[in-house]
Amino acid sequence: MVLILNRVVIQSFVWFILATFLGTVLYLFWKVIGKFVEKCGYVDINYFIWKIVILSFVIPFSFMYIKKIEKIGMYGFDFYNTKLIVFTTNFLMCIWFVIFMIKIIKFVCQYINIYQAMKMKGKTDDQIQEKVEIIAKKIGVKRNIQVVILDQIKIPMAYGVLKAKILLPNRVYREKELKYILYHELTHHKHKDLLWKLLENIIHCMYWFHPCFKDILYQIDQWRETHCDMEVSRYISSMKEYFSTIIQIAVEERNNNAYMVGLCEGAQLLVVRMQRMEIYLEKKPLRRTVTVIIGMLVITLSSVTVIASTKGFANGYEWVANKTASKEAEVIVNKKDYIEKQRKYNQNKKIVTKKETLKPGTMEPIVWDVPSQQRAQTKSFYLQKGDNINITISVETEDDHEETEVEIGMLENDQKEQYVEKGSEFDHIFKINKNGYYQLYMENKSKDKVTFAGAYSVHEKDEEE
Repeated sequence: MVLILNRVVIQSFVWFILATFLGTVLYLFWKVIGKFVEKCGYVDINYFIWKIVILSFVIPFSFMYIKKIEKIGMYGFDFYNTKLIVFTTNFLMCIWFVIFMIKIIKFVCQYINIYQAMKMKGKTDDQIQEKVEIIAKKIGVKRNIQVVILDQIKIPMAYGVLKAKILLPNRVYREKELKYILYHELTHHKHKDLLWKLLENIIHCMYWFHPCFKDILYQIDQWRETHCDMEVSRYISSMKEYFSTIIQIAVEERNNNAYMVGLCEGAQLLVVRMQRMEIYLEKKPLRRTVTVIIGMLVITLSSVTVIASTKGFANGYEWVANKTASKEAEVIVNKKDYIEKQRKYNQNKKIVTKKETLKPGTMEPIVWDVPSQQRAQTKSFYLQKGDNINITISVETEDDHEETEVEIGMLENDQKEQYVEKGSEFDHIFKINKNGYYQLYMENKSKDKVTFAGAYSVHEKDEEE
C-alpha cells in the first residue's frame, strides 16, 4: 500500500511540474503576443486565449503524454520511486497540500459569510426584477436571475454559480443608469463568468507558489470586463453614457472580487477598458476564422511545449532514478539468501508481457502491478553464457506480509525456468549458463494484487571478468 501511495504522490508531483511549465510558457507567450492582438481590437480572441492559459494549469496535457512515454517505454522512463525521489516529492507535496487546504478553507468560509449576509439582509424589488426579466430575454439569458438589494455593498455585482443573482446597493437609480447596470451584470451571467471566476480562484489556491499567477488573474479579469463591454455595446445606443455610469460608480472601492464580478474593477482597469473599447469600435468585427487560426497557433505552441518539456523531464527523471537507484542498491536492508530453483516451463499461465527489455551496463527501474494468479514478464532479450542478471525488488501487498507467495525468475527459450520465491525483499543474481533468449518474469501466486518495485540490470561476461 505504501508503494502505491508513493507512486500516486510522485505522479501528482510530476503533473504539477509539467502543468506549471506549460502554463507559464503560454502565459509569457501571450503576454507578449497579446499586446499586438490588443492593438488590432481583437477582444474575443484575447479573452479566449487567456482562458486557455488558465486551463493549461489544470488540464494534464503533458502528464497524459508522459504516461504514454511510460507505456511505450521511451527513454526507459518509469515512475520509479527511489528513496530520494520519494522523500523529496512527499516533503514538497505535504507543504503544498497544507497551504492549499488553508487557502481553500479560507476561501470557502468567506464565501459562506457573504452568502449568509445576503440571505439574511437582502431585499427584493419587483419593478427592478421585471426589468431584469425583459433585458434577460432580449440578450438571450434563459436562467431565472433574482435581484437582491443590500446595504452592505457599494457597487453592483453579479453573484452565484448555481443560483444566479444580481446584487445592487440600496439606493435610488436613474432609468438609464439602471438599464446599463442590468445589461452589464446579465451579460456576465450569460457568459458564465461566475463559474470561470470560481474555477480561476480554485486554481489560484492550487498554484499559490506561482509568482506570475496574480498577474494571470489580473489579465483575465481585464479581458472579462472588456469582453462584457463589447457584448453590451451591441444592445445600447451610447457607449459614452454607459462609461459615464461606470465612472460614477468607480469612485467606490470594490470588495469580495474573488467571489463576484462587478460593473467596475477599479479606476485603472476602467481606463484600460475604455481604451480597448475605443479600438474595438474603430476596427472591423473579428471574423471567426481569424479566431480559429490564432487559436490553432497557440495550440501548436502548446503541443511543441508539451513534447519538448515532457521528453526533457522524462530524461531528467530517469537520470535521477538511475543514479539514486544505483546507490541505494548497494545497501540492502533485511537481506535474505534465497535458494534458486529450476524447473520446466509450464505454459498454462496468464501472462502479461511488459515493455521493458534489458540493456547491458544499465540499471533499469521497474514498478509492476500484478493481479492475483498472473505473471508479468519482459520482452525477450539475448544473453550469453556467463552474463549475470542482478535484481533488487521489493514486494508489497495490501496486508504487507513478510513472505508473499511470489516468484521472480528467468525464462530460457520458453523451456526452462530458474527462480526464487516467497519473500518481500529480493536481492539476487541469476547466472546465465548458456547462450539464448531470456525473459525476466515476476509471478503473483497470492490472493491479492501485488506491486513489484525496484531495479534490475545486466552485467555481461566481459564486464564481470
